[in-house]
Amino acid sequence: MLADNRKEYILRKLEERSFVRVNELSRDLELSEATVRKLLMQMEEDGLLKRNWGGAVAVSGVATEFPYQDKMSKQLTEKRSIAQAAYDLIGDGETVFLDSGTTTGQLARLIARGPKRNIVVCTNALNILLELVKAEDIRTIMIGGEFRHSIYSCVGPLSTLVMGGLAFDKSFVTGSHFTLNRGFSTPELREASTKQSALKMARYRVVLMDSDKFGMDSMVIIAPPDGVDMLITDWKLKPEVKGQFEQMGVEVIAAEEMAGAE
Repeated sequence: MLADNRKEYILRKLEERSFVRVNELSRDLELSEATVRKLLMQMEEDGLLKRNWGGAVAVSGVATEFPYQDKMSKQLTEKRSIAQAAYDLIGDGETVFLDSGTTTGQLARLIARGPKRNIVVCTNALNILLELVKAEDIRTIMIGGEFRHSIYSCVGPLSTLVMGGLAFDKSFVTGSHFTLNRGFSTPELREASTKQSALKMARYRVVLMDSDKFGMDSMVIIAPPDGVDMLITDWKLKPEVKGQFEQMGVEVIAAEEMAGAE
């Protein structure tokens, strides 16, 4: 494959999933990892991508936010596996908060279809509500506010005010990126405020993020690295990164790949 064709391949991959790994490119392009790193270095110098931990990420600013529909099909196997691990954490009779996100959307689907019925779900997200309306025996509390059409969430002062009067056994919160230095982040100030409130009002704080989100920061911090109780991610997270989070007191579940998930 010619050099230009290799670059086009890498850029196509970044359009699909926003992050590519050196070892995967080495396998797909039949190149040594050293050659792949050199190619990524050239592409970074050309402004085509940004190199990161173990690979490269698409060029985007810290305030870039992708619409819900654009994220629905990305990393779907990983999101389903993460959602299953999160569902396993929910106990009988618990009240849980689910914020807007494609991974929490998968978790809501499991709650609606699964065997656990004595659960109260609070959410500020229309996509979560639309999953739970299919289960009339799951008590659901919808938190209002200013509706954000792009990601189906309600945010703002009204949302924060209502959440300040509630308490949750567990909060399941998503985000755009996470790093060991700054923690968990999202591009939008109002989203961050709502997520922070959800974590503050929970007895147990859980972040759901697939491993491809590791290594970059978005503009607004949701929580510092040690500001949550658990991170649920996928099987691709490097063991050394998992270990560093655990040293900070954060329990990490690297969900196993699920075969044939619907």
